Amino acid sequence: MCICDNWLVAIDQHAADERIRLERFFNELSTTLQSLSQISEDHVLSRVDGVSVLVPPAAVVLNNH
Repeated sequence: MCICDNWLVAIDQHAADERIRLERFFNELSTTLQSLSQISEDHVLSRVDGVSVLVPPAAVVLNNH
């Protein structure tokens, strides 16, 4: 809490931390998606920031076996 120009200001630190983390996540996601959109179709498998991309997209089945 702080007093500024006769105003008492209270900040929820947990909510502020969540907001910062969420904004950071969206910025990273936006950057990754922008990078992915620039991959040429010549590449069969490309990797951008830990994300593997098949170009052109292919159906993949994931299971526990």
